[in-house]
Amino acid sequence: MKQLLEPVFTLLTGVGFMLFLAVAMKLRRRMSDRGGRMILFGYLAFPLSFLLFSFAGRENTLNKASDMILAGGGVVMLAMLLIGGGLHLRQGRD
Repeated sequence: MKQLLEPVFTLLTGVGFMLFLAVAMKLRRRMSDRGGRMILFGYLAFPLSFLLFSFAGRENTLNKASDMILAGGGVVMLAMLLIGGGLHLRQGRD
């Protein structure tokens, strides 16, 4: 099962970046304000967290992988804060 971690998270990284680009291109005008840009940066942070998790999957032990797992979790938290802040800023506009 451990051998699947790195390839699965690498695939999720690629799919996440493609989804980000599709959303960014499709909703370019609607996401041009500050709240929209925060939401887009939040969406961009999720593939970055998948990339960090794939780096953690390369390690042999949980002790060696813990730094990348913590960094990936921090990026997920940053993404949640960015998306929440962007939605809050856009709430008054719509």
